[in-house]
Amino acid sequence: MAYKINNVVILGGGSAGWMTASTFIKAFPNKNITVVESSSIPKVGVGESTVQDISSWLNYLNIDYKDFMSHTNGAYKLGLGFTNFKTSNSPTFYYPFGSPDLTDTVFGINDWHFKKALDPNILDSDYVKHYYPQTHGFETNKLFIDEEKLFYPYYRTDRDIAYQFDASLFGDWLANKYAIPKGVKRIIGNLGRINGTEEGITSLVLEDGTEIFGDLFIDCTGFRSLLLGQYLNEPFTSLKDVLPNNKAWATQVPYNNKEKELKTYTNCTGEKNGWVWNIPLWNRMGSGYVFSDEFVDDETALQEYKNHLDSHNMVFYDPNRSKSLEFKKIEIRNGYHERFWVKNVCAIGLSNGFIEPLESTGLMMIHQFVRDLVSTIQNREYITRFDIDSFNKNNVETLKGISKFVAMHYQFSQRDDTPYWKKLTMEKEYSNDYFDLSKQVYHNREFYSPIWACIAVGLGYRTITPIIIQELNFSKDFNLLNSLNNAFTIRNNKRKMWEEVIDKAPTHYEYLKKNIYNEN
Repeated sequence: MAYKINNVVILGGGSAGWMTASTFIKAFPNKNITVVESSSIPKVGVGESTVQDISSWLNYLNIDYKDFMSHTNGAYKLGLGFTNFKTSNSPTFYYPFGSPDLTDTVFGINDWHFKKALDPNILDSDYVKHYYPQTHGFETNKLFIDEEKLFYPYYRTDRDIAYQFDASLFGDWLANKYAIPKGVKRIIGNLGRINGTEEGITSLVLEDGTEIFGDLFIDCTGFRSLLLGQYLNEPFTSLKDVLPNNKAWATQVPYNNKEKELKTYTNCTGEKNGWVWNIPLWNRMGSGYVFSDEFVDDETALQEYKNHLDSHNMVFYDPNRSKSLEFKKIEIRNGYHERFWVKNVCAIGLSNGFIEPLESTGLMMIHQFVRDLVSTIQNREYITRFDIDSFNKNNVETLKGISKFVAMHYQFSQRDDTPYWKKLTMEKEYSNDYFDLSKQVYHNREFYSPIWACIAVGLGYRTITPIIIQELNFSKDFNLLNSLNNAFTIRNNKRKMWEEVIDKAPTHYEYLKKNIYNEN
């Protein structure tokens, strides 16, 4: 039955609930938006890293980034780094936000692959330096805010910057500084029971007897998925087969040397049975070890994590770092419900699905799916089955695509030094969707997506090999080789200019201290 939406009830607070409420009150200031938030259920609180898509969402809400950063211990994020992912001791390679500069190239993104084939000693990390102007800042820890648009349009500060912040503080800030002042109603209470019919939910009844009626109920209850998963019993598809990591140990790490450790990227380090994230915030670092209990028990994983924190894998070496830290264990469920929107219930956040945090996509999927939900409602006065099915198809496919992207980091790795990595790279038989992943990345010696290409190259994937160069030599195609060498010369000169510009920029710490936190 078609229905009109005037009253929206969001069950659950945290980042998902308040990002949803903020987006809805921006889009529908005249609708009744209510958030039902429990005071007794703890928040996950470790989703501290975002990707560049968040900039468009913040711009849509007209949020002052300086204000929200200063209240959430925020820092900037210009990309991601991956250490020990290609092999057990491989150097860091980067995935920078932004677009590759393909001017003055012969074969676009493939130019670098000719360069690598001509000189195999070139490191994989050279790839992003060849195309992305801001990359030098990763290694020098400089934050370049391109106000004069010297790197435009390949690096745009209104589009290609993400943020790292305290997720719990972010949810509270959205609630108290944005959503509630604009008219969102907040009710504190625990869910007692759910009333409904064959057509969906009619009301939520809290333990104190308060009854809340709505036209659309949005499930933001995390992995519990109280409305979509438990009440409507929507089937769940597990991705454990391709993404086996199902647990994490997390902690908060004080700075030893803030200026050096406050990097402009999230770093991910491959470990024996998973990987470790390191997320620099203004006041401390967020860190965690994501692992699979198929290969290691909890206590052994914790010791592996402590060994990592006490090792040279950290920016600042401190052999006693882990001794003073408190650790929290988190259960991870990789997978998704077959539909996100069923009848008059739509799940947002962990309640609809989750892909492990390797590419920081958790918060991205919240604001992306919410904006699509808002657009669907804006497009139609009455919601029909067609609208719901279209939403489900688009967003379930998006989540599945993200799962393939994350799986690629393991599938393309060349590690086989532990049973964990050996299974992922040598023994795992991937389904057709995942086995055909290379077709999404590479076809006819062209990469489809610059984002996927950064990861593929960092993991040792090539499009041009020495044998192809040899064929060119045999064919005496010297004009082509001369054109490539000229392009390399032009690019080297451009790179020098990029590096000179970035060298003059302040460090990430200096910029935040002066421009966001106003400290002397």
